[in-house]
Amino acid sequence: MLVVISIIATLAAMTAVATKTITEKRTIKLVEAQMRQIESAIVDYKAKLGFYPQDNGNQGNASWTALSPLFYELTGTVPGPSSGIPTGDYGSVLGNDTISAVALQGVFGRRGFANSSDQTRKNFFPSMLPFNFKEVTIGLENVKLLVVPAKGRENFSGPTDKEINPWRYNSSNPTNNIGSFDLWAELKFQNRTVIVGNWKRRQQ
Repeated sequence: MLVVISIIATLAAMTAVATKTITEKRTIKLVEAQMRQIESAIVDYKAKLGFYPQDNGNQGNASWTALSPLFYELTGTVPGPSSGIPTGDYGSVLGNDTISAVALQGVFGRRGFANSSDQTRKNFFPSMLPFNFKEVTIGLENVKLLVVPAKGRENFSGPTDKEINPWRYNSSNPTNNIGSFDLWAELKFQNRTVIVGNWKRRQQ
């Protein structure tokens, strides 16, 4: 009887490990697929406007790569004064909300968005789904970020959601894709972190 119980316990442990591995691989594949979609949108943006979307200008902030204005740049905005939007503020085309000049400067370190001209404005991410972005709370401001469909090493909170894991982006001084941009996600699996980036995947 003890031998049988021991065998059952061993099989159960092996099954649990296998299930965890399968789940992790499935999550990574999902994240990689979403990364390819965002990469494609960024490349289309560059082809249309002649430069890559700006990253966060507050580079003294330890979390600056996570607080990226990519959602607004890739989907398009309307600058004020227009349609009741105050001067200095921007209206989000996809999010149907307004981002204030205070949030622009305080959260993103920027004074405006490039993809906002009536002549050139375009949604470069038409395949975006509601789970691809979330509203997060930074100080007293609520802004939208592109988010990873998995928990991360550093998570943010929003008005209705907790543990929001944003995509990280660096176009001003990328360290992996010199002259281009770094786009990556940090995934937390128990005691290890897996980084899925547009250069490679690595574990920490």
